[in-house]
Amino acid sequence: MNVPHPPYDDLRSDVSSDPGALAAVDDLHASINAEHPEHAAIAQHVDRLRGVKTAEARIAGWYESPVVQEWLAGLSSGGL
Repeated sequence: MNVPHPPYDDLRSDVSSDPGALAAVDDLHASINAEHPEHAAIAQHVDRLRGVKTAEARIAGWYESPVVQEWLAGLSSGGL
């Protein structure tokens, strides 16, 4: 299954005035693109972004989508 990337550019725009949140977007990008992505690390970055009001809806919509949940389930079961 292809990696279902979040809308990085939109997220960066949403949090452009928050250096910590910008770092969370970069950390999420790095975790998703790691040689062996880890569900827990991705969830941690998503949680950080959910805590930012301007990014909360966008990151939740991506993370909770069925495609992303299926991909994450594959990570948890060693499917990649």
